[in-house]
Amino acid sequence: MQIIVFGTGYVGLVTGVCLAEIGHDILCIDTNQQKIDQLKSGISPIYEPGIEEKLKHSLNLGKLRFANNLDRVDEMTEALFICVGTPDDGSGKTNLEYVYSVADDIAEVINKSVPIFIKSTVPVGTCKILEDRINKKLISLRKKFQISVSSNPEFLKEGDAISDFLKPDRIIIGTNDDESFQIAQQIYQSFHRSNYRIIRMDPNSSEMTKYASNAFLATKISFMNQLSHLCDATGSDIDQIRSGMSLDPRIGKRFLYAGCGFGGSCFPKDIHSLISQSRELSVDLSILNEVLRSNEFQKNFFVEKVKELYGEDLKGQTFAIWGAAFKPETDDIREAPSLTIISSLIDLGATVNVYDPIAIDNLRDYFGDEDLLNYFNHFEEAAKGSEAVILVTEWKEFTNPDFDLLLKKMKGNTFFDGRNIYDPDLMANKGFRYFSIGRNDGR
Repeated sequence: MQIIVFGTGYVGLVTGVCLAEIGHDILCIDTNQQKIDQLKSGISPIYEPGIEEKLKHSLNLGKLRFANNLDRVDEMTEALFICVGTPDDGSGKTNLEYVYSVADDIAEVINKSVPIFIKSTVPVGTCKILEDRINKKLISLRKKFQISVSSNPEFLKEGDAISDFLKPDRIIIGTNDDESFQIAQQIYQSFHRSNYRIIRMDPNSSEMTKYASNAFLATKISFMNQLSHLCDATGSDIDQIRSGMSLDPRIGKRFLYAGCGFGGSCFPKDIHSLISQSRELSVDLSILNEVLRSNEFQKNFFVEKVKELYGEDLKGQTFAIWGAAFKPETDDIREAPSLTIISSLIDLGATVNVYDPIAIDNLRDYFGDEDLLNYFNHFEEAAKGSEAVILVTEWKEFTNPDFDLLLKKMKGNTFFDGRNIYDPDLMANKGFRYFSIGRNDGR
């Protein structure tokens, strides 16, 4: 099928590349000419394992094309996907500027009825608003057809997005239009043959499902983080508790790990948007306010511990940060706990040495010319001369460091494990003053 994808950001590029991978002819549109030039050369502007290989493969096969504008929608085009950004407008409300802009452009160039699917995360009711907006403009342009706008939310995890798209746990189509649903089934027919679930629901429910999924996962994380503090107070071990909880099929094992807080582009933004939507409708979703409050507390948890151990004047002292990305296998630092920790330590006068295998350039762009922040190419070198190491992101390369060498390089012997990846007894035996989350290791 011939499909046009609007937007080559994270969702748009993954969508375009993966739809081409399963045999569709894809044209991706983006107004950023520099990005389009990169993509035409087979260079991905985003870091995602496996995406550049598949990008080059589909380009070579002629299944994937890129352009910075669209003069017309080809008569053979069978579907349009909107995958542009929907950022927070600063108040928690979703900014739909880019979605509306694409909708207006589509109305200008479309010459027949083609179903539109929104993959961007949008507030409940957006499909209807967009459908009315486009159809009203079609009437003003004296075009004698109408279109249907449907919801097809993405459920992609950064670092594993290719697998998530090609091996989905569910495909949701929110539509009131039978023809749009049939076309969606054709687009995803290879998944349907593999017994992946294609679920049809109304557009509002589809849009809400995306928000509800992310908000619930964030709530699980914050619950475990709050419970970890009770574990410290009672002498319980959060890891043992997680093991006991996760065997209950009603609970499951995913997102039950205590740590130093969640980040990324999705969870914080989507929770803020859902709170904003509920506030506009005078509906109480206070639990999500607590999720956000708890998460900010968790990001500062080790900063407070540093202040307790070293005082609030950290001038002349150095602290090492291992991991800047909000999770492994991505270069995304948006809302990452590392940003809070680094900023707080610098505000207290500390020198901060940071290492991340992928996200260093993004961190440089974020902090600019900060005199107290140093960047390193190896995690052990970042720890040299430091009072303490703070592990923030659980990259695999941190799993088995040379602890004896590490201790020799450090000035102090304190280690803050923000992801509970090390054994407390091992760390104590190696000579570290070790702190993790909810495991009663020296508090």
